[in-house]
Amino acid sequence: MRVMIPALTATALAGGLLVSGCASVSGTPAMNTADMQNVDFSQEFESGTACQRAILGIGPFGSSSVIDAAADGDLDSVDVVETSQSQGLFWQSHCTTVYSGSDD
Repeated sequence: MRVMIPALTATALAGGLLVSGCASVSGTPAMNTADMQNVDFSQEFESGTACQRAILGIGPFGSSSVIDAAADGDLDSVDVVETSQSQGLFWQSHCTTVYSGSDD
């Protein structure tokens, strides 16, 4: 009976890790649209990035908000927003990068 309890505990922990691998980093989906014809892509852009990450299904850690990304780049305005997601066997991340045109 004493051998069975550690074996059951190890099985429960392993099962918990396997199930938590299905957890995901959920970022706010970008549902807003913008008229990209008004953006001058010939100019240089300043940028800022904010990421949200999870490891082994634990998390998320950090923020992937547009506000945090703009703060990272010290931007006063945002012209373009880009999101990206990536994942590996034990980790996931969701990043938001914002761009602001130069004020020349």
